[in-house]
Amino acid sequence: MLAGFMAFYIEAIQYTQMANVIMIIYLAPVVSAIFAHYFFAEKLTRLSMASVVVALMGFMLMIPTGPQQASNHTELLGYFYALLALLTYCGFMLINRKPSLSSPYQSTLVQLCVGALCLLPLVINAPLTPSLPQIAWLVAIGFFPGFLAILLAIKALRQLPAVTFGTLAYVEPVIVVTLAWWIFGESLSPMQLSGVGLIILAGISQGFISQRKARVASE
Repeated sequence: MLAGFMAFYIEAIQYTQMANVIMIIYLAPVVSAIFAHYFFAEKLTRLSMASVVVALMGFMLMIPTGPQQASNHTELLGYFYALLALLTYCGFMLINRKPSLSSPYQSTLVQLCVGALCLLPLVINAPLTPSLPQIAWLVAIGFFPGFLAILLAIKALRQLPAVTFGTLAYVEPVIVVTLAWWIFGESLSPMQLSGVGLIILAGISQGFISQRKARVASE
């Protein structure tokens, strides 16, 4: 699932805009929460459902609006790969929610190794030698958004319900937009700023809801 998610995501952005791909992929937390409701007995309360809806509304407000491109074969192919990335990302989240005796470090090691083995035949069939700067970037990507991010995600999935993890995951595009404004000087429209506020509100609310449920259960 991890190898499929990364491969399909990178493939999708070759055919369509990154905003379109991200919009589809970030439906995964909501889809995973719905599956967890039926298969993992993680009941969706009204407040949890409301926080998910608010997060989705905020995320939709953050999507930049502009001239719509005419649908063509290339665009449809990009949406197809984005849908595959969505399904594999859902599978990654749900599988890591299952109880396991292995530590998050062992799970991360095994998952990354299996993902590498799945992609190895594709690399052998199309051998390419990256340059030294490309190797440095690949190593950085493999450690920070690869190993470190996946390790922390697995740790979070072991401790949080899928709906809580899913709602908090919507903070990620907020951080991306904020860094883009801070580092690259990209401005945010009032509508996008409203979306940022809704996402932060939903994430904080979901955290309070989870803490209250845990406190009530312990009492």
